[in-house]
Amino acid sequence: MTLLPKYKNILPHEFIVIEILLGVAIVFICIGLFIHQIPPYQKKIHTLDAMSVLSILREDYDMIYQQTGTFPTQIEDLISFDSKNSDNISLTQGAIHYHFHQHPIFKNQTLSYVLYKMKKASVERFLWQCGYKKPMTSFQSIGQNQTTIKARYLPKFCQDNE
Repeated sequence: MTLLPKYKNILPHEFIVIEILLGVAIVFICIGLFIHQIPPYQKKIHTLDAMSVLSILREDYDMIYQQTGTFPTQIEDLISFDSKNSDNISLTQGAIHYHFHQHPIFKNQTLSYVLYKMKKASVERFLWQCGYKKPMTSFQSIGQNQTTIKARYLPKFCQDNE
């Protein structure tokens, strides 16, 4: 009588499921390490970086409007403003813009977040939209969209649904 569990005979040349899974995992890890070096993904990564900066500034923009009832006109008015981005970011009435001036990939292109206000609402309701995204017809634009980056480099939620 043997104390070893009874398994099928596993021949040395057969693969066990765990070996296959480990091989697949190693391939995906390698892809994850190098995918950011592929040009289309580099472009999306740079737009997402700009969007993260603008998202933080949007919150400050909203807070200043709630406190004062007016839209900020200077980038320095925003609390989260970082002076290293001062050449890249601008404010207009109802919009925040990220300019890629001397950027190696997006030369002289712009990404905008535009503020929209709900028409005929008893309470003020606002909506920020990025890139080429248009809100429902019940909203009207406060700012002007200056986005010039091609839509394919923006996330789906910044592309128009047409």
